[in-house]
This record gives sequence, structure tokens and C-alpha cells, in this order.
Amino acid sequence: KLTPAEPPLGKVSAAEPATSPPPMPQSLVIDWKPGPNLPQGFQDSQGDIVGETLVSVGGFCSGEKGVPGKPQTYPRGFLKKVWGLDLKAPTSGWQELPEFPGDARQGMQAICVDDQLYCWGGFSYSKPYCYTDGYRLSRTATGWKWETLPELPWPLTAAGICRIGKKIYLT
Repeated sequence: KLTPAEPPLGKVSAAEPATSPPPMPQSLVIDWKPGPNLPQGFQDSQGDIVGETLVSVGGFCSGEKGVPGKPQTYPRGFLKKVWGLDLKAPTSGWQELPEFPGDARQGMQAICVDDQLYCWGGFSYSKPYCYTDGYRLSRTATGWKWETLPELPWPLTAAGICRIGKKIYLT
């Protein structure tokens, strides 16, 4: 036999008004500040924070032809560029890191585990269109380096990615 549970605010009759739950405590305060401009225009890059460095990988720039002074800032196409911003010294600006080793693309999945950035998938407008390959970016004593990872079992782009402990999950 099932018995209905008591409503969370208790019983309410037409004669007594319902009470509102107490307000939620503020759990997050964000203090927004502008940072240094990105070195070029782009969208749909992927990245994470590796150690004290914010890393951005790949992406796409829709670009505009014939705009004076803009060809280097807004080059049209998919990108292999990788940029890093030292979060302890953001005024030093974005630094160019080693180029992404796979085909230029946007919409990758990326996540940091143990100060190493793992990247898979993504897409472009040329074959194979959607990718299965993966790469890991890490910082060594001599600089940054890319390594090849096992491929995904199927092409994937713009998927969810998270980590629990040292395990990476893609959806």
C-alpha cells in the first residue's frame, strides 16, 4: 500500500497562505575583469587550464578579405594555432605554443588531467569532416610538447567531456 508523502511545506489550506522557501545562500561571486586581447580572432576553440596556463587549441575564424590591417588578426579558416596565457602574469599576454599536430579544426573535446591537456575529435569542412584522433599537450622542463593518443572508436565533435579523478568521460 502506498501512502502519499507530506508536502515539503506541510499542509496548506485555503485559509492559510503558502510560505515561500528561504532564499538560497549566495554560493558564487564573480569579479569580472578584462584580460589581454587574444592574438587573433577565432571561435569554437577548446582548452583548459594546464598548471598556471590557460590554453586555447584550434578553432575557426570566419575572417574578412580586404579589411585593411586585419589579414593577420582574422585569417579565414580552421586553425592549428595553440595559445597560452600565464595566469600568474596575464599582462605578459598570450604566447604562441607548439601548433596542434592534427588537421586544423574546430569543435574538439579537451580536458586537463594531471597538468596535461587531452584533446580528441573536432570537425572541418574537408575529409574526413569529423575526427577520431587524439593528442596530449604537456609542459616539460624544455617547453611544451604534443603526443599522439589512441583514437576514439567513432568520430566525435562538440561532445560533452568531464573527468572524475583521473578518468575522462566523453558523451
